Amino acid sequence: MKKRITLLLAAMLAMTAVCGLAAYTPGTFTGEGQGMNGTVKVDVTFSEDAITEITVGENQETPGVSDPAIAQLPGRIVEAQSLAVDTVTGATFTSNGILAAVADAVAQAGGDAEALRKVEVTKAVGEAVVAELEPVQKKYNEYIKDKAYLAECWNSGAEKASRIAGRTLSKAMKKIGFVLK
Repeated sequence: MKKRITLLLAAMLAMTAVCGLAAYTPGTFTGEGQGMNGTVKVDVTFSEDAITEITVGENQETPGVSDPAIAQLPGRIVEAQSLAVDTVTGATFTSNGILAAVADAVAQAGGDAEALRKVEVTKAVGEAVVAELEPVQKKYNEYIKDKAYLAECWNSGAEKASRIAGRTLSKAMKKIGFVLK
């Protein structure tokens, strides 16, 4: 159980860090990157905290060879909110050109392309964290609605803390020679 909670907290921390990375000037920016046969241009649309759309534009890539990268990579980047996505097999140079062009657009929009290259948290991790925390959230909601139970817990905890603190204080006072009569 401790291991599971530790993993959940680590995932949540990672997700929090990811969320903190994204800060963009909203709008559409055109980035350029080097593909196999020349420059690849992309139009990247940003909200204040996310990449919302990527369209591959003008390029000199070989039709047929580059098509899978042009079709697949933009969606992968948007879904992952990351530049640490896998390149498309058989179109590695085109994939790298698209990634470089998106990085260029990210920089223009005021984002941190280097940080996005390091983001490897996936949607699946986020969904797993939410699923694992769902029972905890349900129990929390049950407790928070039961005011009598919360008051009982509060009073019980206060009494226990007072007893422990009293004993500790008494021991400390005796050790330093301060004794009340």
